[in-house]
Amino acid sequence: MLLAAEGLTLIAVAVILAVPVPLALARAAWPARSPRAALVLWQAVGLGGGLAILGAGVTLAVSGLHLSWLGGLAVLPSSVLDGGTGHVPGPGALGWAGVVLTLLAGVWLLAVLVVSTTRLLLARREHRRRLDLLAEELLVGDLIPAARSAGERPEAASAARAARPGDGLGTPAPTGAGGMPGRGSRAPLMISGNPAAGGVVSVAMGPERAPAGFGPDEPDEPDEPDEPDQQAEPDQQAEPGKPDAPDEPDTGRALSPGLRVRLLDHPVVAAYCLPGVRPRIVLSQGVLDVLTGAQLAAVVGHERAHARGQHDLVILPFRAWRQTFPFLPSAGAALGAVELLVELLADDTASRRGGAEPLLAALHRLADAAPGDVQVATRAARLTARPARLSRLATAVLYVAAVALVGLPPVILLVS
Repeated sequence: MLLAAEGLTLIAVAVILAVPVPLALARAAWPARSPRAALVLWQAVGLGGGLAILGAGVTLAVSGLHLSWLGGLAVLPSSVLDGGTGHVPGPGALGWAGVVLTLLAGVWLLAVLVVSTTRLLLARREHRRRLDLLAEELLVGDLIPAARSAGERPEAASAARAARPGDGLGTPAPTGAGGMPGRGSRAPLMISGNPAAGGVVSVAMGPERAPAGFGPDEPDEPDEPDEPDQQAEPDQQAEPGKPDAPDEPDTGRALSPGLRVRLLDHPVVAAYCLPGVRPRIVLSQGVLDVLTGAQLAAVVGHERAHARGQHDLVILPFRAWRQTFPFLPSAGAALGAVELLVELLADDTASRRGGAEPLLAALHRLADAAPGDVQVATRAARLTARPARLSRLATAVLYVAAVALVGLPPVILLVS
């Protein structure tokens, strides 16, 4: 009876960690004050829930075979194979239910994870192949002066706004899997998300949307003549509610000028990180047309943080979770919340190196070029408000809670 009670308790823990906890955590405001600790807690919720449901199945399976969990586990194989005809009794109705639960949950979770990972790797390989064919590898130090001169032109933003869907970009990827963030209903041109190839995106074609051939070739436009300083002055003034960007990019702190990026010659606004053994930071000409040098350095610093932090691996289990239980609102809420947190974490890294002002100004400019993204509005509001970080005590409590969530299922099993 004790093992049966433990199994039912683990089922209750799994349900709690799968539904109300993710929904409450997704609605909470405090994760924005400590994205790293919040991500650890999210991972603990997912791992704890998985361990709970698997542990519940095994516990129920051995509940009629022995007084202890380990003892029952030792005789379970012979009990299942003999079917109760030998010297070992059969699992019984509750035991067979536990066996089926364990097999279904384990096989299904593993299958979804393997399939989603395989599709992701194949999509990345194809994306990488297209980039190698169509994108030019350049030093970011060479792009910053070009971005500054282009970004100061008044017509740059309007030209970027004219590059809308229908130019061959923003086509949904064949995987259809939830990415970072995996909200396929969003507009094709978005800020924050990740393409189908699993990239972590700051300004791109939206979640699970990768360049389909990267669009048609665009004819070169003649260079615009330099305008007198007095005519350029109004464009350099900050718009209401938008901060001024620093005059000179602090590339010494923000990022190394020797960092290599891939440049796509297309007016669509796109900047993202394509993860892998050798991650690629991808920019479009449209980004150079709307950003100053300091803002470009901030955006590249943000994408570099994604690459170094391997944020795509943080997202992967939550994508598998949503694919496993697409009918659960909590699965989608968890994926969206984790996607936002990795963006905030990358924002923090970029802000520490180059300051928050250039990144905030870049978000405002890119939002003008690709409006409608709620995530970028949240990021911009956070950079503007600059909320105080959680105290060390509160952060330590979160880490302890994460360890407790992961350790709870094994502790329940060891009670017997």
